[in-house]
Amino acid sequence: MRDALWIPGLGPIGKKEVDQLKLNTQQEGLFKTAQEAQRDLGKSMHEAGRSRHQLLDEQIKAGKLDPHALMDQESQSRQQFQGQVDQVKQKWLAVWDSLNDTQRGQVTQFVKQRQARWEADRKEHRGEHRGPDGHRPPPAGAPAPADKPAG
Repeated sequence: MRDALWIPGLGPIGKKEVDQLKLNTQQEGLFKTAQEAQRDLGKSMHEAGRSRHQLLDEQIKAGKLDPHALMDQESQSRQQFQGQVDQVKQKWLAVWDSLNDTQRGQVTQFVKQRQARWEADRKEHRGEHRGPDGHRPPPAGAPAPADKPAG
């Protein structure tokens, strides 16, 4: 989702859909700025995770684990990044704010379609499309199983 438009509260809008929005020059600039900020945040968080692993490795080598120190470092990282996370969200919201009514309508359709796909997947996963015996019905035109009469 590297090329996605991330709308806080709505999630990602894929590259194909972003292309359909036909962003103007100003919107494209806001989009690129938000992407760069998101990428920078990811790099910073990755580095913080690496330092956490280094601390854990040091503790393991010393033979003395200190979960308190690990949790303190995690809390400090979370506090450190909260401001940066908020700034990135504001940049993505600036992209949303720059969209015209037609583009917002397109985004609404994209999200509506995605939600419908997700709901269908959830039903499939939960087995709600299965028959009374717990199995999926055979595809249309498929022969009936040998132990069941066609019907």
